Amino acid sequence: MVHNKKTRNMRLILTFVLIILLISCGNRDIKTGFSDKQENDSITNRLDRWLNYYDLKLESFNDSLPMVERKTISFEYDFLSDTSNLFNDFFVFSPDSSHFIDLDSYSIMLEKDSLGQLISNGSEVDTETALIDIKGKRRIRVLFCGTDCRPEEAYWIKNDLVYILGFTKNNKMDYPTIWTFEINNNFFQEIKTKDSISLTDKNYLENVRLKMIKFKK
Repeated sequence: MVHNKKTRNMRLILTFVLIILLISCGNRDIKTGFSDKQENDSITNRLDRWLNYYDLKLESFNDSLPMVERKTISFEYDFLSDTSNLFNDFFVFSPDSSHFIDLDSYSIMLEKDSLGQLISNGSEVDTETALIDIKGKRRIRVLFCGTDCRPEEAYWIKNDLVYILGFTKNNKMDYPTIWTFEINNNFFQEIKTKDSISLTDKNYLENVRLKMIKFKK
């Protein structure tokens, strides 16, 4: 058991080192999704984009909780038959397109106006980050947040490992956070920075990832 835990931790460390090397070398070949809209937006590295928006460095994420096996909640969901889903363009697909991450549909109220513009009239306080297994037709809850955390982005390291990027709140301070989730064994870990940052004048969701949506104030 101890040996397995050390092996998992070493694998996680090596993964972080690999990403740092890719970013430092200016690698832009990693794809996180395959929709035309994503390709047109030149989204090749969601992790890099999120870090740059908040002027963060990956090596600053060194305050980690122990890796645990996550007990997940799931239910049946057939993505391929849900062709009218307004959130389809915002799903984050794994490299092999067998899974995707849904960050938004649980909390954001979305509709189209007469001109086809996506409009949000509001959102719920609670948010859910869900993993959809397309072939298995399952929706799996990976992360559920109230006001204590705020997932904003997802980035696939490989087909069975995904990072959820966002913030955790402690004593009214916001700490950049990366949640890691391994699909094959449900291993989950939270890693954050030791220093908080101010979100007063920054909104990654509205300004970057969901910029195609008109949010009504």
